Amino acid sequence: MNNAVSISIIFSVALLLQIPKLSAAGGGSSKRGGAEECNLFQGIWVRDAAGDYPLYNESTCPFIQPEFNCQKNGRIDRGYLGYRWEPLGASCSLARFNASFFMSNVMRGRTMMFVGDSLSRNQWQSLLCIIHSSLPTATYTTSFQGSTTIYTFPHYENARIMLDRNVFLVDVVSEKTGRVLKLDSIEAGKRWLGADYLIFNTWHWWNRRGPSQPWDFIQVGRELVKDMDRTAAFGLALTTWAAWVESNIDPAKTLVFYQGISPSHYK
Repeated sequence: MNNAVSISIIFSVALLLQIPKLSAAGGGSSKRGGAEECNLFQGIWVRDAAGDYPLYNESTCPFIQPEFNCQKNGRIDRGYLGYRWEPLGASCSLARFNASFFMSNVMRGRTMMFVGDSLSRNQWQSLLCIIHSSLPTATYTTSFQGSTTIYTFPHYENARIMLDRNVFLVDVVSEKTGRVLKLDSIEAGKRWLGADYLIFNTWHWWNRRGPSQPWDFIQVGRELVKDMDRTAAFGLALTTWAAWVESNIDPAKTLVFYQGISPSHYK
């Protein structure tokens, strides 16, 4: 795993901590008296002077998969673990993570779902590790529904932190002709309904070719093609996804995040 991915995980968790503030402000920035106060999405990475990072030990976290355990896999340096996100602006301040507050106030009785590829899985596992590090005795159950993995925390009114592995967001359907990537179809979206927080990600699988490409044809409407410009296909899929969000998500009940394109975490 490279530095950029580790930092991406920290940033995503930092944003999740601000969910109550985002709900009140209606977005990533807040205003007072007509002047913009704080935009959480504009800032820089700084070393944490307080020494509170990393927020968990990846070697002892039960949620980290072996392939993503950088230290156990031989990485010698640890400096990349000591960064935190600092938003620009004197009025901006990201709270230190408090797992008890997070589970009791942000997550109690609620559902958070990560939807995407292995970068979404990284964020999901990292959040679980941070919670486990601060609340090691918190009980949880594990269950599966198709492509969705669910961790439920009974003590917090069955708060659920979930991952739906969906690398394209749009559908891949097995048909007589083969596996078809349908750029204008999101039947899988039925699994996302009812979540309080949705965090989406897709990109890296759009450039897969050869044996690792998980589809045989691309379909838009009635047109079926063997291949097309991948960036154009990605754009059409995101348009479909955005339309699904507009049609199915009530912003007063569900917060939606989309992670932009991130560097690969494989070397």
